[in-house]
Amino acid sequence: MTQENKRSSIRVNAKILLKIRKISGERHDSMLEDISSGMETPCSDCLSHPVLSFDLKPHLKKLRDKDDALATILDVLDQKLSFIIQTLRKGEEEARGFSSVHADISAAGIAFISSRPIPVGQHLEMQIGLLPDYVFFICLGQVLRIENIKDGIYKIAVKFTWINEDDKERLIEYLFQRQIQQLKMRRIRREQQETS
Repeated sequence: MTQENKRSSIRVNAKILLKIRKISGERHDSMLEDISSGMETPCSDCLSHPVLSFDLKPHLKKLRDKDDALATILDVLDQKLSFIIQTLRKGEEEARGFSSVHADISAAGIAFISSRPIPVGQHLEMQIGLLPDYVFFICLGQVLRIENIKDGIYKIAVKFTWINEDDKERLIEYLFQRQIQQLKMRRIRREQQETS
């Protein structure tokens, strides 16, 4: 497995914002052709202003080597601002057609729970918002599998057929951070169980 495949295969469970639109295979192929020729640049009509979705984490890592205290302060301020934005935006996502869903996500695709079935092979245009930082991106995908979990509840697995390289890098960084958080939480729970 190549290094890029390893990075793309990191998968985490996360609560995200999701907006999907079914598109035809012809529309999908046309969009891919327009993207590759530079005629179309998919742009999300979502909530995020470019300044708000600017990722500070790579810069904080560099700063941490020079001034750890300053990097820590800026990281805390960034988290507080993200919390304030999240609080102010409650409800706005639904008004824009986003659903808050629990998803299994990687840089190669996404699986999510839906109350509506989506047929295997269906092409989708998706807007995804990564929480809590409200980093949004748009991508194209195709349904690989559908599993009927129980009456009226389906698990839909989608492979990404196109994602902007910058968005893919932001998603991979998000996945690494979520994976580290989840591993820390498991370790803490295990230690608490061992001590009790």
